[in-house]
Amino acid sequence: MLEKLILRDSKRFEIEIKAKADSAIEQLKNELQLRTIEHQIKLARLHEKRATVILELNSLLAEVMWEAESFLSPMEFSGEPDKRQKQQAAMSKLAEFFRYFDKNKIYLPVNLCEITEKIGTRSQAARH
Repeated sequence: MLEKLILRDSKRFEIEIKAKADSAIEQLKNELQLRTIEHQIKLARLHEKRATVILELNSLLAEVMWEAESFLSPMEFSGEPDKRQKQQAAMSKLAEFFRYFDKNKIYLPVNLCEITEKIGTRSQAARH
């Protein structure tokens, strides 16, 4: 009789333990799924910010190129700014580019930052 009680209690205890373990496993799975979704959202936002930074840098670089081409052009048309004004415009756009780059380089690949910083160092040396 005592054996039957112990056996019945051990079976009930085993069922309870399994139910608790199954519940804990499901809870852990749900928590992991939520964290996975959170990380996916953060990664998507990071990629979106990175794309925005690259888009703006490209736009600023195009403006630098236009101003530099205008300054370097041997052609001068009447009513245009003189060479000094064109140089100032080009340098202003270049400074704007590097300010934006410095504020946002965390979103860019390291090798691109290194190359851009070298160019920036050279352009600063040329100004002084």
